[in-house]
Amino acid sequence: MLIPAVVEAAAHGGYILDGFPRTLPQATAAAELGAQLGVTLHAAVYLYAPDTVLTRRLLARAGPEGRADDTADVIRHRLQVFAETTGPLVAYYQKRGILVAVDADQPPESVTAEIESALFHGEKPRVRSG
Repeated sequence: MLIPAVVEAAAHGGYILDGFPRTLPQATAAAELGAQLGVTLHAAVYLYAPDTVLTRRLLARAGPEGRADDTADVIRHRLQVFAETTGPLVAYYQKRGILVAVDADQPPESVTAEIESALFHGEKPRVRSG
């Protein structure tokens, strides 16, 4: 389903996929297909933050967005599933030399600036310890 849209977008300046691939098998299959179609992945952006920050943010959005399923237990499970299934993509893209890891525990405008610097100016985001 994505193939025609990706090929078309690649021919006209590029595209961003949000939330795909989610697993290592999806990533390797996408890379193989991309090679066959002449479509190259130039960057994989990884926004990271401590689980405590992510939990706090998700709990804060639960009420205003009417998300009764955003409880601490559900969030903890989702973070565990992410670490197990999506986490290996970080090492995969790092090994390929295209990982852009950005600390998301900072103001949104700072996160945006780091992503733009890495993607459009070739600067590596700084890694903050927190």
